[in-house]
Amino acid sequence: MAEVSSDAGPAGDPVRVVIADDHARYRQSMTLVVELDGSARVVGQAGDGEEALAVCARVRPDVVLMDVRMPGLGGIDAVARLSVDAPDVRTVMLTMSDEEDELLEALRVGAVGCLLKDRPGEEVAEAVRHVHAGGAVLPARLAAALLDELGRRRPGPGPAQTRLLRLLARGMSQAVAVAALGLADGELAPLLGGILAALRSRPDAPVPTRGESAPSPDG
Repeated sequence: MAEVSSDAGPAGDPVRVVIADDHARYRQSMTLVVELDGSARVVGQAGDGEEALAVCARVRPDVVLMDVRMPGLGGIDAVARLSVDAPDVRTVMLTMSDEEDELLEALRVGAVGCLLKDRPGEEVAEAVRHVHAGGAVLPARLAAALLDELGRRRPGPGPAQTRLLRLLARGMSQAVAVAALGLADGELAPLLGGILAALRSRPDAPVPTRGESAPSPDG
C-alpha cells in the first residue's frame, strides 16, 4: 500500500469511521485498532447493512469498514445503496476469504477495496488513511481478478493501469509498485480511481475466450 500523508483530514481532523460487522467483539477490537494512532475516530457501529445505512445517514462518516456477509441486508447490497445515498463515503469491505467474484461485485457497486479480517492492526489503520486520501486497497488476488476482468473488455485497461495491476497481482505493495513504475506523488490515486471507474463502466464488448466467437454487430 502506498505511503500517504498522516494528515487525517482538513486541519488535521481525525478521519470519521463507521464499522459494520455482525460480531460486537470484532467491532470493539477494530475500534481500538482504528483509533490507536489518533488519525481516525470511530463515530458509529452497526451490526447489519440496514443499521449501517441508518448510522451513516446520521453521523456522515468519511470511511466505512463493512463486513461482506451480515444477517439481513448484506455488505455488498448496503454498499450499493450507500454509494447512491452518500457517494463521497469511502467503503472498504471486511472479509474472511478473498472470494474474487464477491469482492469484484463489491467494487462494481462502490467499494474502494477490501481487507482480510486477519490483517495486522497497522494495515487496517493505514488502509483507512489511504482510502480517505483517494486510494484503494487491492490485495494480490483481487488485483489479479481485476486484471483478468478488465482484460476481457474492449477497450481494456490502459498501459499504466495494466502495469500497476500486474505488480500488485504479484504481491508487490503499492508503495513499491509506485517506485517501480516511476510514478510521481499524487499519480497513484487517479490511476487506482481509473481502474475502479473502468470496472464500473459498461463494457462495449467482452473479449471472446478460446473457442468462442465474437458477437456480431447485429447481436
